[in-house]
Amino acid sequence: MFNANNTYSTSNSNNNLNINAITGTILKNYKESFFLRFHLESSMGKTLLSKCPTLKQDSYPYKNIDVVIIQMMMCGDMDVIAELMWKEDFDKLYVNGGNINDWLPS
Repeated sequence: MFNANNTYSTSNSNNNLNINAITGTILKNYKESFFLRFHLESSMGKTLLSKCPTLKQDSYPYKNIDVVIIQMMMCGDMDVIAELMWKEDFDKLYVNGGNINDWLPS
């Protein structure tokens, strides 16, 4: 990601407007990963940024399942896009010398 500091001024005033813009791209790293957008101060944000991040399963029996955060990117004041993966699937990448190439997106 690149930091850019742009200065904008008008000829009618002596005011300068400084904009610190961060530009970048978030790319999917694994076939089994997925993206979520959330607010940092939301209950989901607090759960995902805790010491033991979990997400509630979206089908019955609706239990909390451990996740791994692969990467995150700010997309607004307090909004975040995060690439996540179920911890069980992430752990399979490295168990018994698993072949990580089987998990990379094609």
